[in-house]
Amino acid sequence: MKLTCESEDRGLLFPLAVSHTVVREVRVHRFVYTGAGTRGWSEVATGPWAPVSANAMREAADQIAEAVEDRNVADADDLADFLAPYYGKLPTAATLGVEMAVLDALATAANEPLWSYLGLPRPDGAPLFTTVDLLDTDRPWTHTPGRYKVKLGGPDDAAIIASCRGTGSRFLFDVNSGWDLAEYDALAPALRECDPIGVEDPVRSLEAIVPRRAQWRRDRIFLDESVRDTDAVRRHGDAAAGINFKLLKFGGLLPVLDGIRIARAAGAEIGIGCFIEPERSIAYAGALTGLADHVDLDGDRWLTGAERSRLRLDDGPGIGRTA
Repeated sequence: MKLTCESEDRGLLFPLAVSHTVVREVRVHRFVYTGAGTRGWSEVATGPWAPVSANAMREAADQIAEAVEDRNVADADDLADFLAPYYGKLPTAATLGVEMAVLDALATAANEPLWSYLGLPRPDGAPLFTTVDLLDTDRPWTHTPGRYKVKLGGPDDAAIIASCRGTGSRFLFDVNSGWDLAEYDALAPALRECDPIGVEDPVRSLEAIVPRRAQWRRDRIFLDESVRDTDAVRRHGDAAAGINFKLLKFGGLLPVLDGIRIARAAGAEIGIGCFIEPERSIAYAGALTGLADHVDLDGDRWLTGAERSRLRLDDGPGIGRTA
């Protein structure tokens, strides 16, 4: 068995501005796994949300590769056991990249789409949000009804929120932890008037909004970057209106599956989201969309220019492609 990793920097087709940064470039890491005559591959991206150097990624991949050469990874359960010591210990992009490449090989060898190989519901053209960042002044919902993920945390937040009322669109507001508690309290009534699907990470730290915990579901508070492992899901799933799961936060699809089960049992809605990521990562996360209430997977648009209103996967073996 063999595992390799290569990295390259890629400029975005256009920048993405959120409350705390403007992203203009990401680092894409490509993993290739060969085992039992079957090849699988993956691509993951890192940026300000998870900065990892090419050297650190290769070192992590080499550490896993040394162990995987002495191990026959036969199925998804075996892979989960093998990667268990690495989840949360190595850069999450490394465990995600390895997991993705190995599962692609296993599902390809079984001649099944990944979702079928894992026994998941068929991804059925999940409707997507269109992300609108702080640099976009067009406010497309004012002329084209749709589903929008609206970035907040800038100087025009009150006007942006006001423009969302009565438009016939559905909104997921994402503050990217850009407000303090006083700012959130001041804007919460206007947010409620928009009847949002959710308001993600409205304050700078999860601890700051814990005093409002009893109101989280009424105010449609979704937790995103603040929930990075199953322990956090257990702590907050019974209060959050929803949890937005990103594979790169958890370090893999298999840990996210555990988190989804815990969140669903606690009554939280399930979102499947992403950072700026290559299409391969989007297709991989897409295997989970049959479990989700909300799907936010347009993160490849900044690298490919592709725009979709729904996410569909082909039925080819392995991870497949978005369509």
